[in-house]
Amino acid sequence: MTETSGFFGTNEAVKRTYKSQQMADFIASFLTTGVRALGTNLRVICDGTDRVAHVSAGRAVIEGCWYASDAEVTFTLDEADATYGRIDRIVLRLDKGSTDISAVKLAVLTGTPASTPAPVDLTREGDIYEISLAQVLIPAGSSTIPSGNVTDERADENVCGIMHSSNQETVLDTWAEDIQTEFEAWYQGVQNDVMNSKKVTRRIFLLKRSTMF
Repeated sequence: MTETSGFFGTNEAVKRTYKSQQMADFIASFLTTGVRALGTNLRVICDGTDRVAHVSAGRAVIEGCWYASDAEVTFTLDEADATYGRIDRIVLRLDKGSTDISAVKLAVLTGTPASTPAPVDLTREGDIYEISLAQVLIPAGSSTIPSGNVTDERADENVCGIMHSSNQETVLDTWAEDIQTEFEAWYQGVQNDVMNSKKVTRRIFLLKRSTMF
């Protein structure tokens, strides 16, 4: 059996080192993957005057690795197809194999023009894990992107979600089960009381009736 713990300081007597994955595993043990909040946090907008997607500052966690941006990031999306529309995705990507200082970065997944365009699938295998902030519909033959063509996906747990305590769902499920059990016990007690009350009332009625003759 292997026991591990951390994190502790180092000194002349004891030299301690830790891997980045140990820190990520530690964070992931109490925080789920997702954006820190909604509102303006990593919100994607287009203003309808060009093909630029604006991503506001914000924070997120992906698989225990944190990300923070203190300023707006912009992307000029590829030109529209002359015939068909397409759907691009603005994502936050964790690349554990990256040699950059930051292994979590914003990126654009460019879609394929089609008569019925579909968003690009997210990559979640190997060293790559992506969460989608928004879909952006690029109309055919257009040089601008209307603001209404941006679909916010931050709240969608299937592709992004809002980070929260990783044991929150378990706690809430247990709490709900306890409430349900207590309610059923209370309701059964009420039913029993009602039945007993009816029996007592009937006995009193029969007793009164018998004394009348």
